[in-house]
This record gives sequence, structure tokens and C-alpha cells, in this order.
Amino acid sequence: TKNLGALGDGGALVTNDAALAARLRALRQYGWIGKYRVEVGGGRNSRLDELQAAILSVRLRSLDADNAKRRAIIRAYDDALAGCKARPLPGRGGEDDVGHQYVVRCADRNALRAHLAGVGIDSEVHYPVPDHLQPAWRMSLPQMQLPYTERACAEVLSLPCHPALTDVEVRRMIAAVRAHG
Repeated sequence: TKNLGALGDGGALVTNDAALAARLRALRQYGWIGKYRVEVGGGRNSRLDELQAAILSVRLRSLDADNAKRRAIIRAYDDALAGCKARPLPGRGGEDDVGHQYVVRCADRNALRAHLAGVGIDSEVHYPVPDHLQPAWRMSLPQMQLPYTERACAEVLSLPCHPALTDVEVRRMIAAVRAHG
């Protein structure tokens, strides 16, 4: 679902700060500032391998068109799902939105997800457990209640939003969500 995914792991950092760029370059290769000369603590081997770079260089060619397609899908979802029980999150689909995910909130999320699965449509629950309730964090944070966060985690559902979707598939997804209510 990533906008610019490789075959495996990969990533990029962009900065206009020369000192930060030099530090990041060192960190990506063991903390070296010269071959076999470690001067920056915390470095690791996290260079992008040639296979990933080759895949990404090809995928970069279609990135703008793919993002435009995602924006069009977002606009179609926003327009068609207004007034549904599955409420689109506000502030989507702008000129800079790359549409990595299309997330709705639905009080009966699990029923919607089951309905979609029943008609052969995948959906995903991203981050169903809020950070403050994760076991590792509960040990170091005082017990707290964040009811808005907890409600959001119980209601969010990501719908398919990728450039390979056809217009027919987008209309089918919309119809399925609208049929749920």
C-alpha cells in the first residue's frame, strides 16, 4: 500500500541541512565518516541495496501519476460516502495528499469489516491498540485514560486506496460501504 514501496525494506531522508545530511550518511553505514573510521555513535548497516534501488528507480517514474490516481480515489470516496455510517476523516484529498491510506471511522467497524469481507473486499485495521495501552508503554507510563484515542482506535478502518484499483472496483467498494449504511 505504500506510495513508493520496494521489494523489501528501504527508505529515504531528505534535508536541506548539510550537517544533518552528513550525520545521517554516517549513521547509515556504521557511523563511518571514512572507511573503517567510526566517529558517529549509533550507526548501523542500513544502506539501500542495489536491487531495492533498481526497483525504486523504475517505480519513481510512475509516482506522480500513481499519487494522482490515489487523490482521485479519495475524492470519489469522499463524495460518495458523505452521510454514511462510515465517516471519512476530514482534511483529505488535497493537492499534497498522497493517499497512502483511506481511513474511515465507523462505530460498528467490525460489522462493516465483516460485511466488506463477505463481498470479497479487503480492509485493514491500522493501529487497533492505542500506544498508552501497549504492554511496553504501560510499564513506563502512569495509567491513563484517553477516551477519544481509545474510541478512535476502536472505530478506524482503512479501505483500499491504491493506483491499481479500477474505476469499477472503486464503485464496487463505494456500493459495499453504502450498503452497510
